[in-house]
Amino acid sequence: MKKITFFLIMTMACLNAVAQKLPNKQEVSFKAPANVKIDGKTTEWVDFKAYNTATGLYYTLANDEQNLYLVLKAGDGRVMDKLFGGGISLFFKNANNSDKNSRGEFSYLAFTKANRIAIAELMKDTVNRDFRAINNAMATALKTISVKKLDGVGEEVISVYNEYDIKAASYLVNKNMYTCEIAIPLKNLKSFTDSKGVINYTLQANAASLNNMKVVMNGKEVENPAASAQLTDLLTKMQQSEGAASLREMMNDTNVSGEYTLAK
Repeated sequence: MKKITFFLIMTMACLNAVAQKLPNKQEVSFKAPANVKIDGKTTEWVDFKAYNTATGLYYTLANDEQNLYLVLKAGDGRVMDKLFGGGISLFFKNANNSDKNSRGEFSYLAFTKANRIAIAELMKDTVNRDFRAINNAMATALKTISVKKLDGVGEEVISVYNEYDIKAASYLVNKNMYTCEIAIPLKNLKSFTDSKGVINYTLQANAASLNNMKVVMNGKEVENPAASAQLTDLLTKMQQSEGAASLREMMNDTNVSGEYTLAK
């Protein structure tokens, strides 16, 4: 047990050291590897180009001739809980229009409450936890992607198996590490790419939705937490307390914005 504890401590120390060396947002262009497979696993990417402290995410933006890629990793359970509660969004600023309403949007990882509870049940078994079964359950749950104002896409909710070749996949490495891969064809981002190949983006970890959580008050489950004035008032008061930094982070959007220049 001591050996296992020591190993975990050393692993976390190494992860923290890596995070400290990475920039807070990506500063370089990056040509995607030739063997990209959108399966949620990040083995072909070798490493990450940034670690953002606001979102708690490691991430890489990359491209090839056809696609823009986003690869990300959540390296602790706290960040994973937020992602599974609210999902992630990638926003694109229109290259020729500063109106916020004209920005493009890609959103993914929208679990329902039933999905989250089912996966949480699979995670409870700390001895015989079957991550293959858990990942299969995640793939079954995550069947849609939300998109807005992307070029050539007339729908706002599309299947993960869509005609546009927009792709997203998740992978749970272990109880404290989640990875994700996303591919968006460059043809769908023409309005958001300027003449120099620059894309202005915002990567956002969305606020956790109360209705995606099992909330119990006074021994009874709250059916519609987001509509409960009592619960809303309680959460507001809790977030105002000095020791509620984690709760504030969970219940509010956190993001990082930057410019990515397409690699030639």
